[in-house]
Amino acid sequence: MKLKDDQSKLANTLDGAGDWRKQEANRLTDLVQRRLEYLRNPADCDKAKKIFCNLDKDCGYGCQLHHVTYCLIMAYATQRTLILQSEGWSEFHDG
Repeated sequence: MKLKDDQSKLANTLDGAGDWRKQEANRLTDLVQRRLEYLRNPADCDKAKKIFCNLDKDCGYGCQLHHVTYCLIMAYATQRTLILQSEGWSEFHDG
């Protein structure tokens, strides 16, 4: 942890942009969170563009998590609401 703190202090000392980096990171975080909230809660579900992600892959937990992550990225990039179709998901037998 000490090394990370030293690295952070050095970066702030060298260019003086530490506060700016923190502000930009916070702005980006807020932007992503707002878009996810908007996509998860559309004003009209019937009219919302959707992407369906089928989780019936016959592979391990890591593989399935990778697939879900890919679906989330695609939904975010295309500004669509993600619908996980988890029936038959091998890791969770109840779907």
